[in-house]
Amino acid sequence: MKMVYYVFEPKKILRAGLIVVLLLAGCWLSLKFYLMREQPQVNVEVDVKQTENTHLVNDVKKQEFFVDCRLTRDRIRSQQMEVLREIAANTASSNETRDQAQQGLMRLTERSTLEAELEKLVMALGFKDAVVLLQDTAANVIIQQDSLTESEKDQVRELVLRVTDLQADDVFITSKP
Repeated sequence: MKMVYYVFEPKKILRAGLIVVLLLAGCWLSLKFYLMREQPQVNVEVDVKQTENTHLVNDVKKQEFFVDCRLTRDRIRSQQMEVLREIAANTASSNETRDQAQQGLMRLTERSTLEAELEKLVMALGFKDAVVLLQDTAANVIIQQDSLTESEKDQVRELVLRVTDLQADDVFITSKP
């Protein structure tokens, strides 16, 4: 068996490397000039009305307010429920304190259910969106609409009174465009 030895000379390696670099640079420049050459212009007509786009953007912004209200309400409600759960589960608390915490949890759960129900009922009246914020002694209803007539406010107030134990003076209705 014959053994073949290759002897590499540094000058030849350097020359070969330089040739490879020059070839790559030439390819790169060719590609760059090819991509930079002037392409024929293509006219594309789009039949979209700018006002429709503006309305879509505005509708999204309006929806963000109502979504943000619900998220904030739910975050605060979750924090309140977590505190009440800790109190109810704490064996060091008195029985009376734990009972009060459990009752508070039940009230918060009931309040959440009523808020969701009222929001759906208000939207069933024909409004785009609504957020209901219930407290022990008051209800705030924010309706997505530029303005509300007294008749519309009375419809919403009657709905809230039917579902809750509140008085008419305790229901506050606001429109939000």
